Amino acid sequence: MNVYVYYRSVGANNVSARRSAANDLIKRISEDRGNCTYISKSYTKAYAAVCAASSLIGCDIETINYSGGLERLVKKMRFYLPANDIRKILLYDDPHKYATYAWTRKECLFKAHNRRNDIGYVNIANADDVVTLRDMKLVTKNIAENVVLTCYCPIGADIEWVSA
Repeated sequence: MNVYVYYRSVGANNVSARRSAANDLIKRISEDRGNCTYISKSYTKAYAAVCAASSLIGCDIETINYSGGLERLVKKMRFYLPANDIRKILLYDDPHKYATYAWTRKECLFKAHNRRNDIGYVNIANADDVVTLRDMKLVTKNIAENVVLTCYCPIGADIEWVSA
């Protein structure tokens, strides 16, 4: 099974441009790959991303934010990570990067399952690019300087990353 992840620079930092870019990517995937049963879209300051497949998926794209230092980062992480995972991320060589990995993974799970609390514990605070959970995986990729894209898909899926 294939998962298609299309992403591109938006070139403008406004919501309507980001939404328009995501919708254009959906059209492009449909033209290139035919109709896919599942589609997930995301956008951040200057990028948009869409993933499509024939099974459950989720995607999220974020810009790594280095402003505010570690205090601000810890405050943000308390919203979505347990204390042990926060301590773990703070030990990594780039806590801001791996906090963003964790955030995009959380968002992918939420988008795919449309719920927040009953998925169970998932080690989203992992520094690896691929995190597996049962029959699914979270694959995180740096697509540009300080831009992180994560795709949630079946463990056996081949992901095709396309800079559109």
